[in-house]
Amino acid sequence: LTPGWLHAVNVNTEAVERSFPLPGSGGGWTVAVASDRTVYAGVYKSGHLFRHVPGEDTVADLGQALPDQTFLYGICAGRDGAVYGGTFPGAQVFRYERDAGFSMVGAGPIHSEPGYAPSYVRTVAFDGGRNVLFAGSGPGARLVRYDLATGSRRDVLPAKFHRADEFPYGTKLAGSKVLTRLLTARLGVVLDVTGKGESSLDATFPMDSMCFTDPYGDKVYYTYGRVVHAY
Repeated sequence: LTPGWLHAVNVNTEAVERSFPLPGSGGGWTVAVASDRTVYAGVYKSGHLFRHVPGEDTVADLGQALPDQTFLYGICAGRDGAVYGGTFPGAQVFRYERDAGFSMVGAGPIHSEPGYAPSYVRTVAFDGGRNVLFAGSGPGARLVRYDLATGSRRDVLPAKFHRADEFPYGTKLAGSKVLTRLLTARLGVVLDVTGKGESSLDATFPMDSMCFTDPYGDKVYYTYGRVVHAY
């Protein structure tokens, strides 16, 4: 059904407390809560970003995140109320700030490697301590580390995971660890990333859930074989 809708669900009662139509959309893959508690929803068909302030009765259509981009994925919170997200079909990364509006992270598609032309950025994760953004693209999985202060970028996913049909998904950060889920292989991958952006493979394991939980103490949780596991 169109348009897509943004729903507010009470997790204690499981009741839908508020619902807002998102005009011009066919639905949405991603919702995030910014550091100022504002809610953002990215939609497909139009590639627009919507904003809702809890307690208010409206949703604001902020417009198309980047030109010619029709799907938004993987929104995450940044600093000072900003949010980041990925796009299709141009495999780009955007930032939205309430005062400055939309801007592109990097210059054009996420990756400029010869012979590699991704169409999706499906996952992003912000490291506030290092002012770094991780963004995963596919098909042909890559995970790029953007240094937001210098504009430099580095691929941190080992080449053996660069399968033609693969996508990183549900990327999370926990200390120096970057955790992502490879979609087709149903594989959890844990990388240890240094301050200089160099990475080493810490662990891999089979994984069914689309993403990890946020860190809880010194653990993150995921599912495999209908069982909850911790790393």
